[in-house]
Amino acid sequence: MLSFPENQMVIKGKKVLLLVLLFCVVCGNPTWAQVLKPFKQRTSQYTPDKKIYNIKGDFTMIGNTNMTLWNYYPNENNSEYMRYVDVDNDSNTLNSSSATLEFSSENGAKPQCSHIVYAGLYWTGRAHNGYSPMTFEVSRQIEESRYVEEDFSIQDGDDVPYTSFSLSISRQSEGRGWKRRYYNEYEFLDDDFNYFIFRFYDDNEVGIYDFMGNLVYEVTNLSIQTNNGVKIATFSPVEISIGGDRKITIEKLESGNIDRVSGKIAGTFTIDRIITKNYNKREVYLKHASESGYNKVIANANDIYYPSDKDSYIYTAYAEVTDYVREHGLGEYTVADIALREGRGGSTGYYGGWGLIVVYENSKMKWRDVTLFDGHAFVGGGEVADFELPVSGFSAVQSGDVHVKLGLMAGEGDRGIAGDYIEIRNASDSEWVKLHHAGNSQDNFFNSSIVAGGNARNPHLENNTGLDIAMFDIPNAGNSIIDNEQSATRFRYGTTQDAYVIFGLAMAVDAYVPEPELTSAVMTINGQPVVDGTTVEPGQEIVYTLELRNRGTEMVKDAKISLPVPYTTEYVTNSAVHEVYFDDAVNEVNYEVAEGSTGSLVWNIGDLPVPNEGPDQLLGKLTYTLKVTTDCNILANTNCDPSVAVGGGGGSGTGAVSGNTINGFSLVYGYESNGECQGEPIFTPVEIVIDAEDYVRDHCDITAIGAGKEFVFCNLATPSIPITEVSGSFPAGCRFYNRYPVDESTTEFTMDNEFPAEVGSSITYYAVPPGYTTCYYELKITVKGISSKPTVSDVAYCQNDVASPLMAGPSNPGYTLYYYQDENGENPQLSLTPSTLVVGSHTYYVAEGESASCISPNRVPVNVVVSPKPNPIGIYFN
Repeated sequence: MLSFPENQMVIKGKKVLLLVLLFCVVCGNPTWAQVLKPFKQRTSQYTPDKKIYNIKGDFTMIGNTNMTLWNYYPNENNSEYMRYVDVDNDSNTLNSSSATLEFSSENGAKPQCSHIVYAGLYWTGRAHNGYSPMTFEVSRQIEESRYVEEDFSIQDGDDVPYTSFSLSISRQSEGRGWKRRYYNEYEFLDDDFNYFIFRFYDDNEVGIYDFMGNLVYEVTNLSIQTNNGVKIATFSPVEISIGGDRKITIEKLESGNIDRVSGKIAGTFTIDRIITKNYNKREVYLKHASESGYNKVIANANDIYYPSDKDSYIYTAYAEVTDYVREHGLGEYTVADIALREGRGGSTGYYGGWGLIVVYENSKMKWRDVTLFDGHAFVGGGEVADFELPVSGFSAVQSGDVHVKLGLMAGEGDRGIAGDYIEIRNASDSEWVKLHHAGNSQDNFFNSSIVAGGNARNPHLENNTGLDIAMFDIPNAGNSIIDNEQSATRFRYGTTQDAYVIFGLAMAVDAYVPEPELTSAVMTINGQPVVDGTTVEPGQEIVYTLELRNRGTEMVKDAKISLPVPYTTEYVTNSAVHEVYFDDAVNEVNYEVAEGSTGSLVWNIGDLPVPNEGPDQLLGKLTYTLKVTTDCNILANTNCDPSVAVGGGGGSGTGAVSGNTINGFSLVYGYESNGECQGEPIFTPVEIVIDAEDYVRDHCDITAIGAGKEFVFCNLATPSIPITEVSGSFPAGCRFYNRYPVDESTTEFTMDNEFPAEVGSSITYYAVPPGYTTCYYELKITVKGISSKPTVSDVAYCQNDVASPLMAGPSNPGYTLYYYQDENGENPQLSLTPSTLVVGSHTYYVAEGESASCISPNRVPVNVVVSPKPNPIGIYFN
């Protein structure tokens, strides 16, 4: 190889500086404002009915912009020419930006030991200055690095492929008289004046020369041929290093009727390429720094707003990504290929970017109530336009200072246009207080700034050209904004001339929450102790224990625990053994067949005291048994591996001193015994795999297995069915769709988009467990009307007789009977045995139905008469 000094022969590739944006919004001068999608509290797929997160922990926000000004300037607005930000070095994406997720170390908490409760991804943009379809095509020329190895044959004025070298061929001579020699000179010159020169003399000499005509290198194995007036010189290939692994190889020169050079080009080059993308506003790509490839994220059609011909064509989208963020944890996240377009978008301009809200808990952090809202509120300029957003349900700490943190996501607040603001009502509910943070002012709150705790982001811009992500503390000196025991507040936002969109809000308030705790453990499987890797077979029994403690500082009144039975098991009747180690407890346990879609074990504890011996003192213990399912529809589902995981227990009660309501007990599954997180609670349930292969082979007729589990509802008073009515029958965190595989045309059903409930309908849906792309369960929801009555007979007993369970006759042999203690009782029982202890008459009730979720409202009374025992007739003898 022939090498030249690096400063002479290296080709200097073109460099394009790419900057980033985040969430822009509107920049024009409309004179109206409107809440286009009402703000609602956002809940997780794991806790769909939980609107307030009562946690020892906090929330955080990160995000960045995927567009920026072509000519970046700190105070310029996005009505100028906008271009993509693309930081991921991936030629398959047109726009991308990143930000680093970090957690608090409050009170010595180790961020890496925090548990992620919820993560939600938002993205937004404006891609058209007119009609804006959901999907559209964009093309862009990009530069990419690629290794190439190609032959070339070029003539005078041609370029060497993939390089900035061009060829100049000239006819020249040297010497005088009879010493004059003629030759072709082949000069290669690049944009930085790096060069190399070949000469092909008429007397058959070939070599490389410098500009002064000095011979640098003479070729070897030279062969000369003449063909149709063209002299052809071939020789051992000469490799010219042009930097890195790149090289030009010359192996043939031609002179005469055709002057030409032939050779090869090889190495890694920066190449221009046209990429065409079909963008969809509901789709983006998410990647953690530990991953090489992206994960596709699809928003529900109802999350959040996608206008095509109105509302300034600004869209916002949302998707829950709890599973992905739990799996990957802290570190850098990149979001790519948001549906955006480069160019000038009129007076409003183009913009686009993303944000991520994460709620997390750590046992060393303070108690907080965290609330999340999202919607799509457009606020136009030119007139004062005020809108209010109520926030309620939190419980501020009952004494001492109240710390309040606010998070906001908005778009299109321009740095150079003032008049936009956000305010909060003070604690006395008499005045509005304007807010600001370190990156803005009270009269220009939405100014394209990202203030999110100082986390790293790429790029890190001062002017995010329309995107605002703000996470800051609300000044609350003397609890003037949020007072002790306050449970609601109001925000007001508006503008006098700017225009922007608000789509996300989060708030954390210092709170006091009573601290009952349950520790769940698996004791035995089929009578044998459990070890790591233990599996269970269909029909076997698993024994669980729950240990009850009160780690707080106040009594919990009316404490009650509800444990949903996993869909892969059934409760073993009368297996519950419950003990409490304090006086005056209620201590009742019942299996409530109608609570949740698979029934629940309900432990009514009573008033849970503050332990005398400290927070580790055991106050109660519940042992119960579950039997693993033998349902072939579950076990033979080839799409998913069945398992048993007890989790998601709820609880209720009220703090005796604070009056604060409990929304679920803390449920842990042990504590870390080693490593850097030693002593931290484990929040992930123990999952036991069901080894069903032999059972399925011996007991299941695969051809007879239907389309999955059917849920029958009837006599519904509402036109829709909440997902909580079916979610308990599937793995925790399942998401529900109308079709599978999931794509952009799929509809997801959530707490805000419930299953339809048209009488007479029978529709198949799909439950997809978290973290899976190929596992799914089919389910059918059938909506019926039923009003029939069973037949009954009154029953008579004598006092203290041994009674039998009540009996009735269903009008349809396929119906199940459900018994109630009274006419308006809420908890149906499959069996009810009357008491004969007290003389008198008592009326019970029975109804019939197809399932616990489909029971006729017509309850038939069953009269039970208990008579006194007759006195025996005495016989006397003298």
